[in-house]
Amino acid sequence: MKRFWLFASCLLVASCGDPAKPVTMIDKRLIAGLRTCGIDPADAAQVSERVNGRLSNYLVFSRVAPYPEPKMRCLARVLVRADYGIRQSGDTFERAYQPAWKAEFDIHVQGLATSWLQEHRPGQRPPRFVKGGGSLSDFARELEEFCGAKPNALSLKGQSLTVPLQDDEPQAECLSAAALAANLDKHGFAVQTSSYE
Repeated sequence: MKRFWLFASCLLVASCGDPAKPVTMIDKRLIAGLRTCGIDPADAAQVSERVNGRLSNYLVFSRVAPYPEPKMRCLARVLVRADYGIRQSGDTFERAYQPAWKAEFDIHVQGLATSWLQEHRPGQRPPRFVKGGGSLSDFARELEEFCGAKPNALSLKGQSLTVPLQDDEPQAECLSAAALAANLDKHGFAVQTSSYE
């Protein structure tokens, strides 16, 4: 009977190792993902709230020192895929998390863009940007040709390549996907979308 009570107690707090740190998360993907990273799910609280009418999901890590870089990358990978952020976790923790999040977010976006191109342009290889192999302007013209867009549909400003809105260029989605798949960030360039002014 004593064993059963101990087992039931562990299930209730969902953290057998430390009953003082119960797991408060309800998203099983997050719990499994954090455990895969070697992170105790009890280290964070899961928060879902409406901000300006939109659902905002994030974790709060309180009283937790920043994890080593590989663990932060793993955490970022899990949260990017689950569309969660980190907030109210202290400046030190958030500063250590930011570069890991940026790297994993770029990989995620590049993967989504590549998948879009495989689905909508099967068998075609989008242009690749090679630093020293041509200018950003030359690359923009290659993207326009690849997507069948109007000449000069992409605009350049400094280190940024700006993709037009769908209303202005029917091939905007292709241009955006091809530019993001090229991972221009790696070469110090940004991909932006036009905005209504």
